[in-house]
Amino acid sequence: WVIQAMPRLEKFVKDVASFVAVNGDSEASLIESDVIHSVLPQIKRWSSDARFAALFKKFRNEIISELGKSSSTGFSVMDAVTDEQIIKRVNSLVRLEISLLGQREAFSTAEEQIHANPDVVVNQIIMHFQQLFNVNHLEGVLPKLNEVYVFTNEMKNFLQILRPTLGLPGNASTHACLSSLEEQLRDKTAREVLTQSKNNKEPGWE
Repeated sequence: WVIQAMPRLEKFVKDVASFVAVNGDSEASLIESDVIHSVLPQIKRWSSDARFAALFKKFRNEIISELGKSSSTGFSVMDAVTDEQIIKRVNSLVRLEISLLGQREAFSTAEEQIHANPDVVVNQIIMHFQQLFNVNHLEGVLPKLNEVYVFTNEMKNFLQILRPTLGLPGNASTHACLSSLEEQLRDKTAREVLTQSKNNKEPGWE
């Protein structure tokens, strides 16, 4: 049986050797006199490369998944994402981080200058604003200014609607609006209590 199988075995070895010779890398160039020792290292490298490819694919998918959480760099279809797109998005995030770090450093330097020169009028205004609105760092001043601006406009629009509803003049103060609103709510509550009391005293229907 062994003798009969020898030709098939030789053919298999030659086919494997030929395949490795054509598809192998330069480090695994076959040596005619030592085919087995040339083929086996290449097969081991392919096996190692296959394991690395699986790990790389897992790593790649995890990166795409993390990038997908970003509203600005998100990917919609994982399979359609190219390596160039991934690199471009990562570069974009790195540039953004560098920009933010630069801004933070600029704010830190400006804050040191403000505290080093508290007598300068502009610095006094900034520090007073921070104290009024409980802003601990200079970086929070601009967001707080925007917040105050939005709140002021919303309150202005609210009062413009509330004054005529309460029967007050257009220049009525916030205190006047609150007092009028409180009074009308008290009157409404009193009327409801009185109505409920009268209903309770009336005889029920049979």
